[in-house]
Amino acid sequence: MEIKVTWKNKLSFTGTGVYGFSVPLDAEPFEGGNNEGFEPMELIAIGLAGCTAMDTISILQKKQQDVTAFDVRDQAE
Repeated sequence: MEIKVTWKNKLSFTGTGVYGFSVPLDAEPFEGGNNEGFEPMELIAIGLAGCTAMDTISILQKKQQDVTAFDVRDQAE
């Protein structure tokens, strides 16, 4: 897998994935950023929750369960 993170200004970056999807990255102003994007640790937590959600829904679909709504919530520090 090859990704790219491109610096814009201050602590603002654009992250680009394998298939060309982009995500804004930044930090809070007190850390030197503009608060114009996700903080990298947020994306790690979102990635973990996303893997959990996809695995769970995949299993439920294989078991032919009728899922009408599903959320994964995470608390990270």
